[in-house]
Amino acid sequence: MDCLEQYEHSGIDIQIFQDEHGDSPREWDNLGTIAYCSSDYILGDKPMSVEEMQEIAEDDSYLCLPVYAYIHGGITISTGAFSCPWDSGQCGIIYVAKDDEQVKQYQKTEGVIDSHLQAIKCLENEIKTYDQYFTGDVYGYIVAEDQEHESCWGFYGMEDVKAEAESIADRIVEDRRKKREEKTKTFIQNHVPLYARG
Repeated sequence: MDCLEQYEHSGIDIQIFQDEHGDSPREWDNLGTIAYCSSDYILGDKPMSVEEMQEIAEDDSYLCLPVYAYIHGGITISTGAFSCPWDSGQCGIIYVAKDDEQVKQYQKTEGVIDSHLQAIKCLENEIKTYDQYFTGDVYGYIVAEDQEHESCWGFYGMEDVKAEAESIADRIVEDRRKKREEKTKTFIQNHVPLYARG
């Protein structure tokens, strides 16, 4: 496993790695269901015929977005079409019933129209996260200080993994400062002379 990026933050060494064993976000608790029509690739939650997907897309009781795939040496997906007419096209849909419990929760706080917009935004984000999984945009970090280190994996997006690693480095620096402060207080309370405080 090669380090993708190594840098210092607040005097603490941070290393960023690609997480090659990240969980599929489709195993999480998702709002939407991704239906796909490929027989060569698993591009969602369940295979479905084009006719079945069309039926859902035309049914007013569902919120639905198209899902497009670009497959050429790898897979990337989006809710917007890709420009390549040969290696891309619509591969499925992501949908949720308007009477889904989570959509109903949105309705309680935001009203019907806004709840549908919120649900659509959630569906778009689920596709973005699934695309990160397909494209390997999943990372882990090691924050090292002397012989000790902390690590965590499964961050979707470089920005998120760096933010978390840097907050850990900040916490280490703050913990170090507090320990020094406590040690100094103890020296003062015990009247330890400066030359003996080493």
